[in-house]
Amino acid sequence: MFALMATLGLVSQAQDLESRGPIVSLIQGKPLTAKVSPGHVAANPFNFSPTAISPRPGKANWIWLSEQSAKPAAANFRKEIDLPSAPQSAQVWFSADAHARVYVNGRLVARGPDDGGQDYPGQQTNRWIVNYRDLTPYFYKGRNAIAVEVFTERAMMGRYNSKGRGGLLFEAALQMPDGQSLFLSGDDSWRATPGKEWTFAEWKPGSEALEFDAASEEIGWRNPGS
Repeated sequence: MFALMATLGLVSQAQDLESRGPIVSLIQGKPLTAKVSPGHVAANPFNFSPTAISPRPGKANWIWLSEQSAKPAAANFRKEIDLPSAPQSAQVWFSADAHARVYVNGRLVARGPDDGGQDYPGQQTNRWIVNYRDLTPYFYKGRNAIAVEVFTERAMMGRYNSKGRGGLLFEAALQMPDGQSLFLSGDDSWRATPGKEWTFAEWKPGSEALEFDAASEEIGWRNPGS
C-alpha cells in the first residue's frame, strides 16, 4: 500500500507503470501491478479516481469535548437523524483530534484521519487531513444514529499539534429520492461525552497501556434510540 501511495507523486504521464516493478498484495499474496495516470490509479481489481470525489460542502466546524480536569483517553460523539426514506447517496467527510472510528447504526464504517500517526512514510504533515467515505448502504428510512469514537493524542502517541481533549470535524451530504439534498454537520446538537470505558494504566515504569472496560461502556450508544 505504501508503494502504491508513493506512486501518486512520482508518475505524471498517462498509463505509466510503477517503475519499481510489481507490488505484492498483502491480501492475496499475488503480484499486483499498478498503472497510474493523472487523476486515476488502477491496480486490479482495484480502481481509484480522486477526481470523481465530490468537493466537500465545507460547512462544518470542529466540535469538542468540554474541558476536563483529567483529560480522557477517548471521547464519544453522537447524533441521531430521521430520514423520510433511504438516501440515494450518502457522502461523508470527517477528521478528528486525534483518531476516529465512525459508526452508522451500530456498524463500523470508517477510520481516520490519515497521517495522524505517521501511517504514510516520512514525517507528519502537521495538518489535519479530511477523509472521504461513500456510506450510502448504511443509512436507511427512519431513525439513524451516527456515533464517532475519538481517541485523544495521548492514546495515539504521535500527534504534536493536538488539543488533547477529543475533537471531531464531520459533515455529510445526503441525496434523497425526491431530489432534495440534506446536509449534516457537527454542531451543538451532537452529544459529546468522555469515553469512560477507555483508561490508562501503567504496564511498566514510564510507559502506559490503554485499557478497555466493557462494563463501563454506555450500552447501545452506537445504535438508534439509545
